[in-house]
Formats: sequence, structure tokens, C-alpha cells
Amino acid sequence: MQAWHLREAVRSLGYSCDVINYLHPIHVASNKVKLPLTSLGALKARVHWYLKSRPFRSLENLLCDTSFAPVPSAIPWERYSALVVGSDVIWDFSTPRFGQDPVYFGSACPEQESLPIMSYAASCGSADISISAPDYFLGLKRFSAISVRDRMTAKFVEKITHRIPEIVADPTCLQEDPMIKCKSLPPRPYVLVYGGALDEQRDHALGRWARKQGLEVLSLASPCRSATCRLRSISPFEWVDAFRNAQAVVTGTFHGLLYAIKYARPFAMVCLPAAANKSQTVIDKFNLSQRCIGDQECFTDDFLNASLLHPCTEAAQNSKQWGQESMAFLGRSIQSMVSHA
Repeated sequence: MQAWHLREAVRSLGYSCDVINYLHPIHVASNKVKLPLTSLGALKARVHWYLKSRPFRSLENLLCDTSFAPVPSAIPWERYSALVVGSDVIWDFSTPRFGQDPVYFGSACPEQESLPIMSYAASCGSADISISAPDYFLGLKRFSAISVRDRMTAKFVEKITHRIPEIVADPTCLQEDPMIKCKSLPPRPYVLVYGGALDEQRDHALGRWARKQGLEVLSLASPCRSATCRLRSISPFEWVDAFRNAQAVVTGTFHGLLYAIKYARPFAMVCLPAAANKSQTVIDKFNLSQRCIGDQECFTDDFLNASLLHPCTEAAQNSKQWGQESMAFLGRSIQSMVSHA
């Protein structure tokens, strides 16, 4: 959804735009089945991954006009007059399976280095920014514009470049989503669960609360014993429709948070360590801390009532305004980049 929205945003500004079909070789290898599977747990995890990833296999042609490039030198750089790097955790230098990739810093090969470059809503994810940056981070110094999506990444970029980057809205906030229906949604009102937010206590408490409210519990590729409906294979646009039609949302992820806000759904968020840094900027910006708990905290009826019975209408309006401001930044930055190319 991030790739699709960023591409569509650039196109709406009047530019021809394509998503470069590339992934670091280490990242590619980490997504492949490793044989032999040595335990029942490993087998279950692989089946879960297969079911979750299956709907994505037809999306490559939707996003990309070129064939997959296994290394940066295979990317057809001559097709492009400028590059927009983003978004998500492309600057996470601490997760081994992502690969420490200079392509996201504009310095993978001479052909890339000849092109003007900017970033949109990039992030270091959960990386420890107190340590020294890898050498390839110095490529940021030649970016014509730098924007990030959280305060932590902004601090890291400022330390490296001595420039203050713009903190912008995630690409998924830049425009409306396609109205593609998910035909597998429950016919009755439901609470949507997404993103590993539930331990045993929270799972039990949510199930009990939902029954009192007369609501189904829909799990989207997420562990949830109290779920009355489970969708393990769902396309990105169907995923969006599940949020759009939810009565309420329980999530532990950054994009679960964003889509609950986008559609003004009542929501509760468990701030898991992997998403806490990414999410805190949005939580603070829209004053949503009362809807969030730490990963060691429990669900109470009072918390669920306060979080899941009241839509976040004001946050949705503010998020839309932030998206418009961010769109304006993107337009100015691309215009400046291409005019100086």
C-alpha cells in the first residue's frame, strides 16, 4: 500500500512514475523456504507465511513496469530522470535480513549516483540511533530533499547530515484507497484484530468484551483465539476494506494504527517494541495516548469501552490535513529536484 500510494501520488502531480522492481539479495533469501523444516513450529510458520503471501504474487505487474533486478547494477537506471526513495523502514541498518543496502542512499553504483534523489517518509524502524551510522548513510548528504515519518529517524538524519528533515505523513495518508470489496468479511458488525497485539489475557478480555457488545471478532492473519472469523489470505486492497468496514480495531502495528485513523474507526493499540518508535510520532501528534497501552499491560473493560466505542473522528480529520500538507511538500521537492537535474 505504501508503494502503490507513493507512486499514485507522484503520478497525480503530473509525472510519469514507476516502482523499481528490486529487493536486496539477503532480503530475497530470507523470504524463501529453508529446508529441511526441523520442527512442527517451523512448518506451521512456513504454512502461515505461504497463506499470507499468496495474494501478493499477482501484484508485481500492478506496481512495476520492469522485470525483477537481483542486484543494483541490473536496475535500468537510464529509464529515470530522478529518484524518490521511500518509504517504510528502508534505513533500518540493524535488521540483518534486510541487508545493509546503499541503494536506498543513492550510492549503489555510478549509474544511480548520476541521478538526483530525495526521500519520502523513510524510517530507521527500531534501529538503535545512539550508535554510529554505517558509512553508506553519508549518501544522504547529496539528497536534494529529505523527509522521514518519525522523530527518531529525523534525529538520526540530523546527526548525519546536519539538516533538519521534514516529518511527513505516511504515503497511505496521501489520497483515498481504491473501493475494492473484500467478499469474505463477516456479515455482522465486527472488531478487527491485526498485528500480534494479543497475549492470552488480552485475547480473552477482548473476546468477552466483544460478546457483550454483540460483535464478531475478525482476525487478519494474526494470532487470536477468540476470533469468530479468520482471514489468512487477503490482498492489500481487501485488507483496506476490512478496516473500512470494521466496527472497531485492535492492532499492534504502525499501519494498523494509520488505517484505523484514516477511517475514523474506534481503536485500541498495544505498543509492541517493533512498532513503538514508528508509532509514537503519530500517537503524540494526534493525542491518542489514551487509546494505547504497553506490551506488558492488560485489557480492562474500562479501557476497551473508552477505546473501542468512540470513533477517532478528530484524528482522522487531522490526518487528512497532514496528508495534504505532505502532498504539497512532495510536489515542491520533486519540482525542485527535476528543475535542477
